[in-house]
Amino acid sequence: MPTDGTELKEVLAEYGLSNRQPRASARDRNRWKSKRHWQEPGPNLIRDGLFWVPMIAALTGARRAEIAGLKAGDLEVIDGIPVIHFRPNPNRGLKNLVSERTLPLHPQLVALGLMEHARLALKGPRGDLFPDQRPKSGTKFGDPLDYRFRLLIQRQISGNPEGKVLHSFRHYVATQLGRIEGLREQVRKDILGHAGDSITAERYSETTPLAAKLAALRQLPPLPVRDLAADVRAVEAVRAVARKTRKDGPCPSAQLPLGRRSASPA
Repeated sequence: MPTDGTELKEVLAEYGLSNRQPRASARDRNRWKSKRHWQEPGPNLIRDGLFWVPMIAALTGARRAEIAGLKAGDLEVIDGIPVIHFRPNPNRGLKNLVSERTLPLHPQLVALGLMEHARLALKGPRGDLFPDQRPKSGTKFGDPLDYRFRLLIQRQISGNPEGKVLHSFRHYVATQLGRIEGLREQVRKDILGHAGDSITAERYSETTPLAAKLAALRQLPPLPVRDLAADVRAVEAVRAVARKTRKDGPCPSAQLPLGRRSASPA
């Protein structure tokens, strides 16, 4: 649950510290916000398609093209439930008949502001949910991100020995749903957009109610999205304690009890 930082302020006050961040130069601020330096550590988290598409994939099991090609209008609220429509649009079609589906949003996606992102994206010239994911001519939606994702995985996981790709999130969700005790197979198929046992079943079977889909999707584990701003403040606080300790000498209270810090999802 997001906090206003009051608890952190109280902890730091015990040590005569502040959670105010040191002033950064205009050059540093521009560098942090620049897309050219998106792989470099910094206090800014750019919530564009690079941020959202993998998260949506991991919390819906949708295909990369289905997500990257979404329109902002594909998100809405139905009977109080925020939903996402996977349906054909001017950006891309769908794999097959049963791929067209409506899914409730996982609570974490709502908490992170996906609905607000969609509201702002509606004002864009094309109404794309992720304008940065629009591919060049001759390239399909989702392919450029898949390529960049592969490079990142190779870099972060020592060459990616298990061959993980963006589509691996779909297999992950399918596996997680399959482990939910008592979950009907039809619910799992309706969430993933999997075909039925026959053409007749595909064409005429009733889809699972939104409430049942939501009950299943919310059992997917939340993703470890960190509060980067809080991390930066905590690091600065620890450094300040270290400087004070070096200056005044060690004392019993010179350790910052970071366990009391409230680190909520960004």
